Amino acid sequence: MAEPQRLNLLTFPPMIDSEACRLILAHHAVPFQEEAHLLGWASFVALYRGFTPRVPLLYGNGTRLAGAYAVAEHFDKLGPDNERLIPAEKGAADAVAAAWNRFNFTFGLAVAVFLD
Repeated sequence: MAEPQRLNLLTFPPMIDSEACRLILAHHAVPFQEEAHLLGWASFVALYRGFTPRVPLLYGNGTRLAGAYAVAEHFDKLGPDNERLIPAEKGAADAVAAAWNRFNFTFGLAVAVFLD
């Protein structure tokens, strides 16, 4: 029997979401092969591979997940409850989603503008 194909993680390596995806995949013991690209070019490759310009992109074996939060949600559903990164309870899950948005979009965009 053939070993299943590894998933590919398309990244722009210094991007914090790329690191988050690596950590999420390690947490869930998901084998993957990283495909690192330069900023800008990574979005073109993501558009071709995953029909989205969003990076990081996890793809292969019928999987197409753009962004670290989507990767966490997907593998949390497949694993045991005690290994979830996003709580199953609605209130706690909503709090995690709100914190994710605050730190990754509100604060992240402010820092990106500050460093521009």
